[in-house]
Amino acid sequence: ILDSAKAVTKFTLLFLNNRRKALQRALLAGEKKKKPTKKPKEETPPEPEPELEMPLVETPPPPPTPPREPTPPPPPPVEEEEEEPEPPPPPPPPRKRRARRPEVDGLRLIVDNSLRLASRRNNEDVLD
Repeated sequence: ILDSAKAVTKFTLLFLNNRRKALQRALLAGEKKKKPTKKPKEETPPEPEPELEMPLVETPPPPPTPPREPTPPPPPPVEEEEEEPEPPPPPPPPRKRRARRPEVDGLRLIVDNSLRLASRRNNEDVLD
């Protein structure tokens, strides 16, 4: 299993590396082969738009806003009869945590986990 996983990883890295190099080559080739630029046409000044004559109408200023009346203060809170508070629910039992294994390279960790699952299914210890 390890050999096939290593082969897949190696192939993937080679593929990505070749793809990166191909993209770089294409980018460099694109920079070298610049498309011929079009000759700029003789600029003709844009025709000025005829101004429309609008009669000026004076608008009256808006009427002044009346001063605001102060808002009344909020009513005092109504006190409710004190009832005995319900006891809080008991805290949930602490969760069991799995012991963490020291970090190993990801590929080996995946293989170890798959072997462990296979051994649980077959009730035999494959890891030894």
